[in-house]
Amino acid sequence: MRKASASAMVQKLERRGLVHRVPCRYDARAQHIMLTEEGRATLGEASVVYTRTAARMKELLEPRQYRALERALAKVATP
Repeated sequence: MRKASASAMVQKLERRGLVHRVPCRYDARAQHIMLTEEGRATLGEASVVYTRTAARMKELLEPRQYRALERALAKVATP
């Protein structure tokens, strides 16, 4: 991921109230990106949806189909 893309994503998350920046006390150039309470709640909700979706797909697909899906998703997710 490029620095500009990461910066734009952090700005979007900040505007939504999901993260906030905290200056690094050891390096004035650095900032820590911290989840807000709302960010933690949203991440928790997303985790539940992901887990349920994965479980449902595993129920509906044959084992070899599920393994093929996992391989395909791994290719897409890997830069």
